[in-house]
Amino acid sequence: MKPKKGPLCVITIGFQTFLMPVTAGMKLVQLLGQAIECEEFYAGTYERRYTAGKQVDVHLATVRDDQVRLPDPEPKQRKVLRLEGPQ
Repeated sequence: MKPKKGPLCVITIGFQTFLMPVTAGMKLVQLLGQAIECEEFYAGTYERRYTAGKQVDVHLATVRDDQVRLPDPEPKQRKVLRLEGPQ
């Protein structure tokens, strides 16, 4: 995974945090600022019903490049050395 060019931010939605470019993060905060949480249920029919809840809890924080650590690349597959025992 290569780091993105440009300034980065983290978006926290509830208990999950996402790393993304600042421009995308600002759009996401703007969209989620209009949303409210809801619960889906079935009231004895096959039709879905929704109960509106509270406004979505979303936060944006800018991040410096030196604060981001990329995951280590996966190790290369090692060849298996088969040893033969006495015959």
